[in-house]
Amino acid sequence: MLTCPQCLTVTSEVTCPTCDVDTIPDSPVVLSLHDPMLGAVIRDTWRLERRVGAGGMGTVYAATQLTMDREVAVKVLEVSPHLDPKDMERMIRRFRREAQTLMQLRHPHTVRFIDFGEDPRGFFYLVMELCRGASLDQALRDGKRMQPQRVAHIGCQVCKSLSEAHANGIVHRDLKPGNIILDELHGEEDFVRVGDFGIARLAEDATTNITDSGSMLGTALYMAPEQIRDGAISPQTDLYALGGLLQHLLSGAPAFPTSQKLGLLVDHLHTAPAPLVIPGWTAAELLPWQSLVNRLLEKDPKARPPDADAVGAALEELRTWPASNPLRSPLTRGASLEPKAPPSTPTPTQPTGPTVMDVTLDRPRETLVVPHGTRAPSKRRAGGVAGLVFMGLGLGLAGLALWAA
Repeated sequence: MLTCPQCLTVTSEVTCPTCDVDTIPDSPVVLSLHDPMLGAVIRDTWRLERRVGAGGMGTVYAATQLTMDREVAVKVLEVSPHLDPKDMERMIRRFRREAQTLMQLRHPHTVRFIDFGEDPRGFFYLVMELCRGASLDQALRDGKRMQPQRVAHIGCQVCKSLSEAHANGIVHRDLKPGNIILDELHGEEDFVRVGDFGIARLAEDATTNITDSGSMLGTALYMAPEQIRDGAISPQTDLYALGGLLQHLLSGAPAFPTSQKLGLLVDHLHTAPAPLVIPGWTAAELLPWQSLVNRLLEKDPKARPPDADAVGAALEELRTWPASNPLRSPLTRGASLEPKAPPSTPTPTQPTGPTVMDVTLDRPRETLVVPHGTRAPSKRRAGGVAGLVFMGLGLGLAGLALWAA
């Protein structure tokens, strides 16, 4: 592998895809000249072996846990030297509180947190599982779109990870291809691992004055309008990013293809996403995917799906799409994305004994009520009874006429 000497991104390319500079061999001797942290030991437990990623939120190292001789990933968050002492104290308390919350995440599709703390040398660190799979970012760099069934499979797993995090009050804030790892588990390919939950919030506190306002966190390609406006962050913020991610995977291009960052932010605020295009698909076959992506990319968070579970259910149906009859899919009507209504309680005037069976296809709703323990009379039985009644009446009248004669 090769490493960029400027941003220290690990790549197989001779030129860094980010900085456009020549890369250098990935050897400890060469890299140690550019990163003094390599070889350092944190808390007598975690030895930093090699650099595997870097960004505005910190640097990620492959490390060895000396007490167990196992490989882990360590993310180092450097602390801004300009923080006020009171802000520093408050930041440390928040870091501990939020890191403890992150360590409660246990879903198989979430990269697990192992340890956290602060180092006397002036930085915070988070210890996580080391995933060996490739990120979705690497797949998108090739400019190739994914098959819709594969996208639905990946999206379902991402939703399961988001669902657990949201239930614990954690919003990812920076869901993007680089934070989604496609691993292989027991022979199962495309096993999703979502990483960096909450890192954006922790990094914000560590690298900026937490009394400041107006700071934007997240990757511009998938940033929700409320993040740009410095509005309220909610689980729907992650769902917006998921919508942009799904469109990018399906079409091979982002929902807002503007190259300039300022123009991209304006598009997130005011412009409709680019139409979804999947080669070889008809308009009817595209409709469920387009409806789902458009709903996720709504500007108003309240207009987006209610939660990750609803999106996951819709994606589960799309795993076998297109169906033979697109009109039968509830996705075309958005039913799968609506909150489930609570069951109604029977009123005193309603019978509580019958069983109600709802038959819904492509026609108006029909309700068939059948009392418990009884059979609904068939038309043949009803016709037979009526015939016997009329026959009896006829014989009676004939007898009466003979008696009178």
